[in-house]
Amino acid sequence: MSDLFNRLAVHAATPFERATLLPPEAYTSPAVLQAERAAIFGSEWICVGRTSDVPNRGDFVTAWVPSPDHDALLSVAVVRGDDGVVRAFANVCPHRCATLLEGSGAVTRITCPYHAWVFRLDGQCVAAPYMHRTTEADGGPFDAALHRMTQLAAETWQGFVYVSAAPTPTALGPRLAGLAEVVDRYRMAAYVPVASGDEQWDTNWKCLAENFMDAYHVFKVHRATFAKDSDSTGSTMVPAGTDAFAYHVAVDNPASPYGVAHADNCVLEGAWRHSTVLAAIFPTHVMQLQPDWLWHLVLSPIDVGRVHIRWSVSVAPEQWAAQPNQQGYVEKLLQLLSTVNGEDRPVVEGVWRGLQRGDAPSGPLSFLERNVFDFDRHVSTRLAMR
Repeated sequence: MSDLFNRLAVHAATPFERATLLPPEAYTSPAVLQAERAAIFGSEWICVGRTSDVPNRGDFVTAWVPSPDHDALLSVAVVRGDDGVVRAFANVCPHRCATLLEGSGAVTRITCPYHAWVFRLDGQCVAAPYMHRTTEADGGPFDAALHRMTQLAAETWQGFVYVSAAPTPTALGPRLAGLAEVVDRYRMAAYVPVASGDEQWDTNWKCLAENFMDAYHVFKVHRATFAKDSDSTGSTMVPAGTDAFAYHVAVDNPASPYGVAHADNCVLEGAWRHSTVLAAIFPTHVMQLQPDWLWHLVLSPIDVGRVHIRWSVSVAPEQWAAQPNQQGYVEKLLQLLSTVNGEDRPVVEGVWRGLQRGDAPSGPLSFLERNVFDFDRHVSTRLAMR
């Protein structure tokens, strides 16, 4: 196994001009996933939702994040406090580890469903029934003020909420400054959320991340959907990524039925009015940002061959306001994305099966796979530094 990590270190230092896919064992080895848990998921920023999921004081939403220790998903609760601040907590009671919140909703206090301990929206315990005869570990009387929900480091960026399990993580915003310069023009924080869901695919999480950022497969895999009305393969711009993000820009046909700004959009100019940005915020957040709608996915490995997907769709405000039949619009949009997933899934799960051959060859990457290289470099660098 040390030989594999040595090869990953070499891969991390290889220039794009000589790049190939990661070694097959990097996807299929449980030891690699365990190393990723410690080196990546235990320290990087993980997206857990959008600020629009919790617009008002007392609103909450729960999300799954990868465990930094073992094959499991951990629940996180995102809550907008009485002071208007968005906070994130481990969704577990500090008394007996009961799950505190389910799904999404609004509360004035967080009450444990097991023993009715009560917490303020800032995580502080303010009531604990029948604990008056109990002493603390130091022998003193029970004091609710000593017990808080476990708060996680949280940061918002462009309307998204991210958390980190690291005690003092490096701030995310400055690392994404270059990406912000590209996406600021879309003002996606104002996009209206219209649908969300969860799925599970039988593949390694990296296979799905690579596929989403692969500009090379669209003309083939999506020839009946995205490429049918606007094959942007020849006009796709794929700049070099950084250690924190990668993106490419697909300049679509301005006559396409989607991917084009509404006439009431007064902020996008020139070719940006019919351009789509596909971006990855490493390690697990990917998005398709269009002038008319936003589709984003968060990937959480369950084990080496299964990945949980949390997805959400939002619509540009002027596009949403112009719909005479908003429900019909959403249904049509979801049908499109379902069909797109149906095109991707057998291919991505087929890649996973192909990787089971440890001797599988790997050819050079196309210029349209530059984002795949950037993502792989991020992963291999983290593993080499473990």
